[in-house]
Amino acid sequence: MRQDLEDKAFDTGRYAYEIDVESLPAVPNYADDLREILSDGLVVHGTEKFDTVQNMIFHGDLDE
Repeated sequence: MRQDLEDKAFDTGRYAYEIDVESLPAVPNYADDLREILSDGLVVHGTEKFDTVQNMIFHGDLDE
């Protein structure tokens, strides 16, 4: 998946990708890092589960 994305151009540029898979309960452990990534990143493929995590990060729905 990463290589497929890196081969495509978005906004006339190519990007490097970091793919990280974590369980939903692990999200609070990475809240600060995820907040930074989600603020600066470009969503290439969103899902309902992704929206759930994004809302947890930005709207404080974490059990920190």
